[in-house]
Amino acid sequence: MRRLNMVILRWCMVLPLVWLSALLPKASATSEHLTPFTIAASLNRSAMTMDIEQKLTQAYRDIGYQLNIQYLPAERSIKMSNQGKFDGELFRIAAISQQYPHLIQVPVALANITLYAFVKTGREHEFGRWQLEPSLRIGFVRGFKLAELYEVAGYKIIVNTPGQAVQMLQQGKIDILLEDLKSLREATAGNEQDAQLNKLPEILAQEELFHFVHQQHQQLIPALSAQLKLQIEGKKRKKSVSGNGGDQKYP
Repeated sequence: MRRLNMVILRWCMVLPLVWLSALLPKASATSEHLTPFTIAASLNRSAMTMDIEQKLTQAYRDIGYQLNIQYLPAERSIKMSNQGKFDGELFRIAAISQQYPHLIQVPVALANITLYAFVKTGREHEFGRWQLEPSLRIGFVRGFKLAELYEVAGYKIIVNTPGQAVQMLQQGKIDILLEDLKSLREATAGNEQDAQLNKLPEILAQEELFHFVHQQHQQLIPALSAQLKLQIEGKKRKKSVSGNGGDQKYP
């Protein structure tokens, strides 16, 4: 009888511990341990920027890294990434490799960008061969390398944000704004006409955008490239299926 009581007592002590352990979160031996990987990016975020962030976050996770992003003024961002103070740069055009040699391009295009010239409504007729006119004031956003590298005879004025650039064009403080269409539409809430801005018809430049890692992490590039390519192929397959309208009897 005494022995039976001892067994019952032991179970009374053990069962609460069993129940408690079932309620607590368990550390699985197979749980993912991600290594932090911190990159820099421009403060001027757009819908395109956020799409690229999602692509890279997933790609880094798939190779065992947790992507963290620090937002800085665009010029400071790329300089600090090149100095190795960050593990990489969110995205830039391929040409920056010449000026920032410690940043290595991940050779999978993440997006495309097109450079246009924008002017105040009513002045379109004034800019036939504007690239050769030294008296013009030409604005662009600091760190926007595609605009910075575009050669013009006029005086370039650097501003901090697309919104500030639009205001300066509206106020007549610059004659021409060099910008991509997506960024300008976001800066004008999608309505260039209400903002009294017009896009000149000529395409000034087109470039693909790439992710860059500091050279100390270049061993990650093959695996990272493979994951980004898988994402692209997956999206192509989805578009192909949706474009076909589901199952069809005839090709």
